[in-house]
Amino acid sequence: MSQHVVRIVAFAVASSLAVTHVKAQETELDEIVVTALKRSESIEKVPAAISVVQGDELKTFGVNSVTDLQNIIPGLNIGRSISGVDISIRGVTTTDFTSKGEQGIAFNVDGVFVGRPYQQGVAFFDVDRVEVLRGPQGTLYGKSTTGGAINVITKKPEFDFSGYAKAEVGNFDTRRVEAAVNIPVSGTVALRAAGSYNNHDGFLRSADGAVNKGDQDDYAGRLTLLANITDDMSARATLTAGHIGGAGPSPANLGSLQTAGSSSGKRTVLSNPFPSKLSDDFLNVDGEFKFSIGPVSVNYVGARTRFKADELASSNNDPSQNFQGQGPFGPYYRQSIYKATASSDQHEIRLSNSTSGFIDYVAGANYYFEEIGGPERFHTTTSPVSNPTVGGLVNGLSFLVNTTHKSFGVFGQTTVNLSDGLSLVGGLRYSDDRVARTGTVAIGPGPWPNANGGTCVLPEACVGIPNVGSQAESKLTYRAGINLQVTNKDLLYASVATGYKAGGFNDFDPITLSSAAYAAEKMTAYEVGYKGRPFDHVRFSSSVFYYDYPGTQISSLVNISGVFVIYTRLVPTKIKGWENELNWDVSDSTSIGMSASIMGSSYTKFMAGLFQNVDWAGRSLDRTPGFVGTANINRTWKLNNGYKIKARAYTKYNSGYNVSDFVSAYQLRQKSFTRSDGSVTFAAPSDRWYVQAFVQNIEDKLQAVSGPSDYSPTIANGGTVPISEPRTIGVRVGATF
Repeated sequence: MSQHVVRIVAFAVASSLAVTHVKAQETELDEIVVTALKRSESIEKVPAAISVVQGDELKTFGVNSVTDLQNIIPGLNIGRSISGVDISIRGVTTTDFTSKGEQGIAFNVDGVFVGRPYQQGVAFFDVDRVEVLRGPQGTLYGKSTTGGAINVITKKPEFDFSGYAKAEVGNFDTRRVEAAVNIPVSGTVALRAAGSYNNHDGFLRSADGAVNKGDQDDYAGRLTLLANITDDMSARATLTAGHIGGAGPSPANLGSLQTAGSSSGKRTVLSNPFPSKLSDDFLNVDGEFKFSIGPVSVNYVGARTRFKADELASSNNDPSQNFQGQGPFGPYYRQSIYKATASSDQHEIRLSNSTSGFIDYVAGANYYFEEIGGPERFHTTTSPVSNPTVGGLVNGLSFLVNTTHKSFGVFGQTTVNLSDGLSLVGGLRYSDDRVARTGTVAIGPGPWPNANGGTCVLPEACVGIPNVGSQAESKLTYRAGINLQVTNKDLLYASVATGYKAGGFNDFDPITLSSAAYAAEKMTAYEVGYKGRPFDHVRFSSSVFYYDYPGTQISSLVNISGVFVIYTRLVPTKIKGWENELNWDVSDSTSIGMSASIMGSSYTKFMAGLFQNVDWAGRSLDRTPGFVGTANINRTWKLNNGYKIKARAYTKYNSGYNVSDFVSAYQLRQKSFTRSDGSVTFAAPSDRWYVQAFVQNIEDKLQAVSGPSDYSPTIANGGTVPISEPRTIGVRVGATF
């Protein structure tokens, strides 16, 4: 029997992952309450595939940002590039990171939707819990939920004076600090202030000794006011602000990643005389108002968000790949400038029954408006290797645009409890989504005018031809299911649900010879699952799913009638899988967790490549590994006077997956790998303070986490690919009061 089959059998015996809750605890498995389906309920009663990580476990598991969640939640893959966070759940993701694109996974903070990838990595601190919903959530959440949703719930004020402080130091000159304090203003009003600072050197080493890329340099603060006005009425207001700096994320050189022997060698990238730099600021205000009128609970969530981006990015691939034509031109470096202000206003109101009965329901409406403008400037420039100076810059593309997204929806979902053990679920949502853009684009060297009517002198913005487009579409999504509560501890469920991602428009269409709209992405998902406690101290869950995915939006550079444009197509695909997880409290001092997932995917019909001439029918989608298994053990030794030593060990095996360069029709195969973490903690009684030594990615292996770019069969480092982080080691200390 092969080693791969042995792993499958071993993990399947202890399987389950419809609900993943990795918990380092010392007592009997406790109840986990979630709000993933827009109402508070026990996770074991929710007929859906949900993963939950509690906030006090995030630092223990080395989760310092949203990208780290992929290390502990199977089925979740998160890459990061200069465009922002790239989230994939069960192989569902997005390939359009521009301001007119939509996401395949909804990202929410305290119920507030975050629509831009570059905004999704901020303010990840002082977190109460993170909920990851697998599968389409079109009924309760609306657009951008084809593959699921991630809900980040921050900690709220408490009515006693308390707080905590944490600090971390480690290799790559890592320095992290996080702290929070609760201040009871009165018996009904409380204030919570929290802040964080994160800094580490870049993981990617520049060959010429310049500033390393892949670093982190950010800080953020949050102020939350909570008022319990009456027993049935409360109000919350939150202000969050922060800054993101540093050189920013960057991909590795493809050739070095594949052939270098050491981790350091794989992380060495080619130099570019032009800098990379982030200087982003954000300011968000959101609030929630809840009250009850008899049997009806009313919940309102509203927000105003603002993100100001000021970014420089430079290529780090072999410049020979950037130009392979005939003289007098030659190899060149690439640089890009991105400046924009993205702001959004959103409101949602929901009604639900206050106490469970024959019919449990959630109904509501939401409105979302987002504007990316200033105007938004996305400007790519090139400079010949022979003259890498500002004076040698040549215009590539210069977008000066304003883009708006508007969404309105009404929704309702009902559970009819036919008996103590049998219930039916039905939900509908009507959505109206619109996107529009106005502005200009300057393509090629020019000459082009500037904003004042004079001649554009790089690197200033160039004004080009009109770039105008829009799309509007209405969508009806649904969910239907049946739940069988076999015992008070065992739930069987089956569901069919639809999700969608709003449509958009292509800047150029060969038929209209102008911009043209494309339709919304759509999916129908079928799922059967079990969750429960078959034995005392054991939580087990399992789900089987199948996605009929006839309209996957794929965006890439293509040649259409002799014109090279970024073009979005709807491609039919299929995805299927089986996910499992087991959590077992062996004793008061030992807990074990295991998970296993098997997945398969394929393009039904797809012609890849710049000229759309390579048949990919039958090939697998990106980031859909055949098998992933995890195991963790947590052990506590009690010492005298209440002191404790805690140890944790975790490992993950991934059988490998593909990541694609659609332009070159190249699929990079990420080979099978393991990733292991460990930590030892010495804690005072009641965890008043602790000291922890940790190591993450013990193997120090690097994996491709998103699709490569600029692949060349002849130039080894002509292509680049985003990668995971190397081994990190360090010490964490913390205290509560």
